[in-house]
Amino acid sequence: MKTLTIIIVLMLAFTLLCGCMTEAPESSPQLSEVKLNSAHVNERVTLNAAMADLKIYLSEGEVSTENMTIHLVVGDGVNISGMARTWTLGVTQNNISSLFVYKNSEWRQIGWG
Repeated sequence: MKTLTIIIVLMLAFTLLCGCMTEAPESSPQLSEVKLNSAHVNERVTLNAAMADLKIYLSEGEVSTENMTIHLVVGDGVNISGMARTWTLGVTQNNISSLFVYKNSEWRQIGWG
């Protein structure tokens, strides 16, 4: 019994000594502060609301909907109520693919080759 106690004490001492003797990293990563606009950080919207805003965006005339087909609808950060932080539509128009991304109450069209 005495031998078992001595072995356990030696193992604990060895473990503590090894943990205390490890080298510190040469340099720690530099952290920078990023300030977010708190009004939009967790803003979520339903697909119906995003699509209503898309109609307004398209009615401004910058983007034509002629021959446009939606192939993909993806919501990022969707909660149980069906509200997402970002909605992405994958579309083709005249054999050209692009993405429509809705985030922070605005739509953006991004070319997708």
